Amino acid sequence: MSIRPLSLACSELVLYHFLNACTLASLIALSHTSFFFRTMVKTLHRIRLCAVVEQFVGRENVHRFFEVLEVTDSAVGGSTLLRVLTPPTSPSGYDWMPSNLNIYVPLGNISPWNAFFAEIKLDISSRQPGIAFPYKSVTNSHTQYYSRVSAHLILLSESINASVITPAVAASTTLAMCIATCSTTVVLYPELVDRGRAHSGWNSPTVAACIKLQDRDFRHSVSTISWKDACGWNCPVLWRRVQCLRGVGVFCWGGIDNKMRDNGSVGIPFTDVSMKWRLDDKCWNVNCPWSAVRSVA
Repeated sequence: MSIRPLSLACSELVLYHFLNACTLASLIALSHTSFFFRTMVKTLHRIRLCAVVEQFVGRENVHRFFEVLEVTDSAVGGSTLLRVLTPPTSPSGYDWMPSNLNIYVPLGNISPWNAFFAEIKLDISSRQPGIAFPYKSVTNSHTQYYSRVSAHLILLSESINASVITPAVAASTTLAMCIATCSTTVVLYPELVDRGRAHSGWNSPTVAACIKLQDRDFRHSVSTISWKDACGWNCPVLWRRVQCLRGVGVFCWGGIDNKMRDNGSVGIPFTDVSMKWRLDDKCWNVNCPWSAVRSVA
């Protein structure tokens, strides 16, 4: 049953603040109730994403940024998106900003980005990015640019193929396994994002990254041994397939001006992406039916 906006005894501004405090799952559920709520949720998502991007490229270049994102079928990815997908960490708003801006680019589409950064006068960083081996295995090249924020960098990661989902799967934690294209946001572990829980990926995050997650009220775990409830679709031993989109969160937010395509833009279409992965070969959660502890017992 749809919720009629006229029955709401509050202004859109009050409603916006209410939505701003909701989890990702609640926002998507509300967006399915009516056109009114879908518009509101899209607007909230757009405001959050643009607020992050403008910190790195400048407010005057945000629209151009998304034009390049669309033309190249690229995506914003990594822990950058936690600032977009999670509610504020304090009553006064977010008390943290991403330390860098990650951009995933399909194979062979780097040139338009280099031209864009030259156009807005951002310089290439002389500092070589530290890339973990599992991440190197799914990327072809990496280029760092200085941003408009002091000491904060923009990292261009070129995928080994035409899909920007490929490098997202190799993130160090499940919280970073998400992307936002010019019109669509894809979250590979949406339930864990809502819980603020990070499970290690193919390579564990650094100590500094773990401390940063804790400072932002996210919990990191190397295994599921401390989980108090069943893993469900988040179990690290379960094979997940992007092609089927099982357990994957997808939200078409429509672009910053609602004129960009609203059917998703993630390199190649979802239905053509054939990728299978899992985080571990054992689960240590005693409440999980696939638990190694239960199997041994």
